[in-house]
Amino acid sequence: MRLKKFVIMCAIVFVPALIQGEVLLLKDGSEIQGRLVKFVNDTLFFETSFGALIEVPREKVARLSFDGAPAIPQASVGAVVTPTSTSPGTVSVNFDNVKLSSKITVHRNKNQAELLRANWIECVVYVGSKLVYTEIDSIMDKTVREGPDTRYLNDMRPSSIKVAVDPGTTQLRLFVRNPTEGATQFAKSFPDGPLSKTLLVDPVTINSNHTRELVIAVKRKAKMGSPQLVLFE
Repeated sequence: MRLKKFVIMCAIVFVPALIQGEVLLLKDGSEIQGRLVKFVNDTLFFETSFGALIEVPREKVARLSFDGAPAIPQASVGAVVTPTSTSPGTVSVNFDNVKLSSKITVHRNKNQAELLRANWIECVVYVGSKLVYTEIDSIMDKTVREGPDTRYLNDMRPSSIKVAVDPGTTQLRLFVRNPTEGATQFAKSFPDGPLSKTLLVDPVTINSNHTRELVIAVKRKAKMGSPQLVLFE
């Protein structure tokens, strides 16, 4: 299974040296400042702030942060709001073989870094007005070169989640989409249009010390229609 629960800009073979001010956060808690030079075969080549070039296996990376990145959630394994109740309930969201794709075209490497960021996929879950989970997939799974254009494909299989929330009747909103700012700015660069899938579950009743399980799947309304997120309980 691909390791993808960290925020990292990936151009498969090369990321332009114009990107400056990255911070590489490793899973052991250490941080390294510098810039990402390239990413090859699951290995990051990272130039540190003191000039050394190091190689870091992707599985050791927790997150790679970029200065000036779009204002989207940076949590990769979930941003969970602590419930105020002393006896919270649990919402379990399970994705049943859900796979969503986004592709973007880069012309002559122009705005490559910004376009790749626009092609990230984020999964965002709200319970009521509270953001309880975010996941970002920034790994480009396939690269196709067509003359002066390069097309990048990003596939995402959202992770199943389980979060503690206050008991009561509320609403659940789930979004799987490209980052809004980049998708709006570069809408014409998406051959199939920016990814935007929404599921609204209302009402959702959550009881203390109990789990409310929601199963999410993808279904096409018509043979050639756009895939929709649907709920099975």
